[in-house]
Amino acid sequence: MNDPKIEYVIATHSKLAIGLLSTIEFIAGKQKNITCFTAYVDHCLDFENKIDDYISNSKADHIIITTDIFGGSVNNHLLELTKSDARIHLICGVNLPLILSLIVNVKGKEIDNEIKISVSEAQKGIIYCNALDNQNGSNELDEF
Repeated sequence: MNDPKIEYVIATHSKLAIGLLSTIEFIAGKQKNITCFTAYVDHCLDFENKIDDYISNSKADHIIITTDIFGGSVNNHLLELTKSDARIHLICGVNLPLILSLIVNVKGKEIDNEIKISVSEAQKGIIYCNALDNQNGSNELDEF
């Protein structure tokens, strides 16, 4: 049996999505299954129609969409689409550790659980670094 086809979408206000993809590709190499939508700027002024067309033309078994902010216009539009398309998995609060974890860990076999693990890993990467010295008693940090 073939692995499920998974596509990733980074959809943000302005150009955050392009910056994230650029950094991901700097770290992990060229990614052929990630698409960016820079809502309301440049060639994506009509974000809703562009993302709707992308989703309706997608042949993926799963479309994992990350957005910048819960309650924002980008996320709100996509949240509505989850009600009519079970392929869509929507995650808000996108950051670099989340995307990297998703592309490494999500295989589509137990996709809901795989996504939850990636979200949890990304949340653990948000750290107030000033407090590290007090907690660890050391200034030594591991590089990734």
